[in-house]
Amino acid sequence: MIDSVMPSEHLDRSILDDIRALNTPDEDVLGEVISLYVADVPHQLSALAAAIAARQIEVVRQIAHRLKGSSLGVGASRMANLCSLIEWAARDQAIEAAAVQAGELAAAFASTSHALEQERRA
Repeated sequence: MIDSVMPSEHLDRSILDDIRALNTPDEDVLGEVISLYVADVPHQLSALAAAIAARQIEVVRQIAHRLKGSSLGVGASRMANLCSLIEWAARDQAIEAAAVQAGELAAAFASTSHALEQERRA
């Protein structure tokens, strides 16, 4: 299910424009970056869910931190913000709060990946 937040609230257009500027006639850099991100995030979300279920606080923090960085790099600002909340919850040993935010993160990914796919086609 795609959440109700508008795509513009999911993405930082300036970052996407910076990546798009790297495109050449022979290489779609933005498309490649989006493809890599969209392919990797489900694995990260699965690992995050497993770490939360196992109450592995440090692993939760590390995954959230990594995912925050890759989200920032592709302009997925809402994803990055949610990852930051998970990271802070893990630092505070608040696994239940991290679990709630992880659920929101999974829902946000559906909208974010859709918005990124639209950017790739633009």
